[in-house]
Amino acid sequence: MTNKERLIKRLFEMYPALTAYTLITFPIWGGIFFPEITAYFILIFNAFWVYKSLSTVTCFIIGYFRIRNGENTDWISRLKRLDDIDYSINVLSEKIEKLNEAKFEDIEFRITYLNRLPKIFKKFFFYLAKLKTKRYIKEEIKTLVDLRTKEILKWRDIKHVVIIPYWKEPYAVLKRNLDRLASQTFLRGNMIILLGAEERYTPAFKLAQKLQKEYKNKFRDVWINNHKLAGKDIIGKASNMASCGKLAKKKIEEKGWDKRYITITSCDSDTQFDKQYYAYLTYLFVTDEDRYTHFYAAPMVYYANIWKVPFYSRIANTTFSVNNIATSVRIDKFIQLSSYSFSWKLLEDIKFWSVDIIPEDFHMFFKALFIYEDKVLTKPIYLKNLNDAAESVTHLRTIKNQYEQVKRWAWGVSDHGWMIINWLKARKTLYMTYRVFHTIFDHLTWSIVAFILVFGANMPPLINKEFSHTVFGQKLPKVSSFMLTLTSLAFILTIVIDFFIKPRREHKISIFQMVTEQIQWITLPVVSIVFGAIPGLDAQTRLLFAKYLEYRLTEKH
Repeated sequence: MTNKERLIKRLFEMYPALTAYTLITFPIWGGIFFPEITAYFILIFNAFWVYKSLSTVTCFIIGYFRIRNGENTDWISRLKRLDDIDYSINVLSEKIEKLNEAKFEDIEFRITYLNRLPKIFKKFFFYLAKLKTKRYIKEEIKTLVDLRTKEILKWRDIKHVVIIPYWKEPYAVLKRNLDRLASQTFLRGNMIILLGAEERYTPAFKLAQKLQKEYKNKFRDVWINNHKLAGKDIIGKASNMASCGKLAKKKIEEKGWDKRYITITSCDSDTQFDKQYYAYLTYLFVTDEDRYTHFYAAPMVYYANIWKVPFYSRIANTTFSVNNIATSVRIDKFIQLSSYSFSWKLLEDIKFWSVDIIPEDFHMFFKALFIYEDKVLTKPIYLKNLNDAAESVTHLRTIKNQYEQVKRWAWGVSDHGWMIINWLKARKTLYMTYRVFHTIFDHLTWSIVAFILVFGANMPPLINKEFSHTVFGQKLPKVSSFMLTLTSLAFILTIVIDFFIKPRREHKISIFQMVTEQIQWITLPVVSIVFGAIPGLDAQTRLLFAKYLEYRLTEKH
């Protein structure tokens, strides 16, 4: 990196915090010197947030139905149809003919809730199910017809290398992960597990050996890597993944496998993949003509232990999960998080993971974007990847654990200088420019939004008595409050739908407890500041003073 590039990088490390502090305090000093302009800024900002909130709620609802559809689809059956597309089309066409001939009188209702319904309602549900089934089959036929002209890889030849980097995570957490992988509907004989231990923690390698013996017969192979920090390596997932990737390359080349038929998965130690994840991934991969420039990821939901954590952690992780599902619907915004898959070819093309960064998921996306430009995107896998919400044995440690996790996520702002430098060097397409600056905008507003929404409208009238006596000054808090009420009403719908996404409780609770849990949502503004804005501002402030963040493991239980 040249001196000029270092200067640009340093400037871009400083500007996020300077921008954040300027805008957060703007309602105060702006309210003193030019209150009307400040008031208009606050109203415009609130209006933008209304739009963003309604958009998020809409996308979340769409995402919910797509996930439900993805979970109800038999992805192995869809893969088998690719073996002989013409035969599959004929079979599906025959099913439509049989459905057309099916009569209500031929259906016998057995021990179902439909038995108690009047005949007219039974007929209604019969014809509704018939219509939905026909529509699904017709869509599948159309998809198969389109696939006739595409290059489809042989799905039985696809191999999936799954890298699980870890440090001090306990045996139970890793075992839960491996059990989920062992329950995949896809061919487990085509799956390779790579356990990425850290050399600086001696028990980690011994744990890998234990897991290797326990699971070696459940997959094609279980490899072990013992990452030792060297050179530019910094402590964290990225340097561990880079080390694991080099071992995987050596193994793959020794075995002579065709790299075009290999995918690589990066996952967290506590990730619980849906049992159809690899069948769904394989279907997308073999039918995708741009498979070597795409990432694939399911939205992360932090619900694995959601009923064990305190209410404030539950509220925070619900908002994180809702946002992840909503974002997956927006292909123009969706970027893989934590656990994701992509082709081995792309991994080699972008020269593996960078060893000196913390936010490796976003970084990998933009490394690919600056090479392959408009061809790069993350395709959603509409299933749920379960992860643990941050927790600990005491409230204080749980709060600290959650705070540190969000601060690590917010450290993506450290990539802005690198992104701008590479964007300036690249052939700047509209798509690339949009992806770069949209991501930068999201990172910048991370620390700003909650402060302005909660405090902004009250500041100008409070500190400027003259302005408070004007009609504008008196109406500003009321108008702002009304706009935020709109977003709250929309969010109620989100809470209701999210109830069906969360896993079931192990134990029943009373109606009083259930009502109390909903009342706890009034703490959302405080939770948003404590587990959103403040850790985001913390990360930006550290970057301002070049106090670079060290990777800190989120405590697992």
